[in-house]
Amino acid sequence: MIDVLCRLRWAVRCPSYALVRAISGPTSDWNRRVNLNRRIRSLSALLGTGPENVQRILSESRESPILQSVEKTVSGLPNLATFRGGPELYVVIRQSRPTNVIETGVGAGYSSAYILTALSENGTGTLHSIDMPALDSAWSLPTGRSPGFLVPEALRSRWDFHLGYVRQVLPVLLSNLGVIDCYFHDSDHSYENMMSEFRLGYQHLKNGGCLVSDDVTLNCAMLDFASEARRDVHLVYHHGPSSPFGVILKN
Repeated sequence: MIDVLCRLRWAVRCPSYALVRAISGPTSDWNRRVNLNRRIRSLSALLGTGPENVQRILSESRESPILQSVEKTVSGLPNLATFRGGPELYVVIRQSRPTNVIETGVGAGYSSAYILTALSENGTGTLHSIDMPALDSAWSLPTGRSPGFLVPEALRSRWDFHLGYVRQVLPVLLSNLGVIDCYFHDSDHSYENMMSEFRLGYQHLKNGGCLVSDDVTLNCAMLDFASEARRDVHLVYHHGPSSPFGVILKN
């Protein structure tokens, strides 16, 4: 019953997305076309910039040799990751120009590589990532690979990687940093963990900072947190099979 109610709440929040998912698979050509047509509008509205600027930054990400290599590697490793919103995440980082970004959940380092490339293009900023490799075979890294193996050496000078459990590392890291500009959740997607991370991360966000989460429609955590914080949830669509990622701006 709870799952059904959550689906209904998201359907009310984003009816066009719910309709497309209801009548086509997440990887269908139609689903992809609809999401691709909406992503520029969603990013433009979120970031307060023109569609032409969003298109320019998306093109910049597509033309990056580093990110082309990342996409090629990911495409050759089936089931490595379902989140493929790297270009859209890149736009958020390029446009918002954060100084301190926190990422929970690294896996192969797909999102990390996009964030770090954007920070490098900005010429400022550090990514602080936390991860403990999953033991679940469905999400395990390839044999012999470490978390973040997709991140090239050229980007690692801006990368502060912490091997450990989020619940143990995050409070200490946030206490040391004090104020952050962007928080990206992509670790355990349970309702309880997402709410815990959202509350702690948002508390340390500067005014104008962004709270970002992958797979927001898996449960109602972001909807409930947005209501608690009295903020809106912005959905950003991408070309991957996972659901849109959500963004809450702190003003």
